[in-house]
Amino acid sequence: MFRDQLPRHLLWCTVIPKNSKERTSRGSAPCAPSWSWASLIGPTEYSAFLFGVEETSHVVMHGAETYCPPFSAVQHTGELILGKLTIEGSVVPVRIGPWIRGTSEHLAVVQSPANVRSEIIIDDIQRHKRTISDDKECWKVGPIAGHKCDKCDPSTVKWDEERFLCLKVATYMLPDTGKRRLVDSTSTHFLVLESVGADQILWRRFGVGSFDPSLDDEGVMEIEQRLFDNAEQRKVVII
Repeated sequence: MFRDQLPRHLLWCTVIPKNSKERTSRGSAPCAPSWSWASLIGPTEYSAFLFGVEETSHVVMHGAETYCPPFSAVQHTGELILGKLTIEGSVVPVRIGPWIRGTSEHLAVVQSPANVRSEIIIDDIQRHKRTISDDKECWKVGPIAGHKCDKCDPSTVKWDEERFLCLKVATYMLPDTGKRRLVDSTSTHFLVLESVGADQILWRRFGVGSFDPSLDDEGVMEIEQRLFDNAEQRKVVII
């Protein structure tokens, strides 16, 4: 039903509340798979950037299965029994760290093997807040001049054992109006997935992120563009 617009259906995000005490949660018995906005208790939204623009999809869907038995005459959807989405795309293992520009629990930072870091929005705060380290000094976005330690050195990480992946989903570009297209008129979006078990066969959605191909002061592409350097093309099963 949504195969033709798969990226847009995957790239919803939680609404960051003004009240810091409000947290989104999937609850103990979710009624939808994690890749669906219906799995969360709390407000979600789609970025306005995903509509009215040119889309380049980076994923292919190979199959989807979802089943929730009727719960009652009032609540038509009961606890999720089956919910799998098999898609293929570029993935890279990542670590998760704290957002260093404030205190929002809805935001975090991913780090790739190339030591590229990008900010993300977390889905389920109640479940995932204990996943993130409190050591903010090692999680600044971008390289930290003069700071080296085992916590932020990617060469010390066993990346094949990490339980998080970034999956590149799509790139969006504003329509060409005949004028010179600005570099920041494009945006690449990705999902962050968490392994459900040690075997890394099934994955659960953890959050969503994006980056723009902006230029630094010297006209060089920002380092976030290298997040998917040396990415692996593979199928993942999201539940």
